[in-house]
Amino acid sequence: MCDALDGAVDDACDRAGQTITALPDEHRTKIVLARAADITSAIPSCHQSHRAVTTLHELLADTAESSQ
Repeated sequence: MCDALDGAVDDACDRAGQTITALPDEHRTKIVLARAADITSAIPSCHQSHRAVTTLHELLADTAESSQ
């Protein structure tokens, strides 16, 4: 979250993505995915179109879909 707030968009998104993918399936709960989504929300609006943000959004959507 600190990276996101500091404007380190790539670092914040990469770290969140790596954390999510490293978790076993049973630990990828709605609350964990929601906290990862909070990271993208903390990124300033001028960086929301950044590729790393898009990639993290896609990962979270795919993970949420496969968790159902």
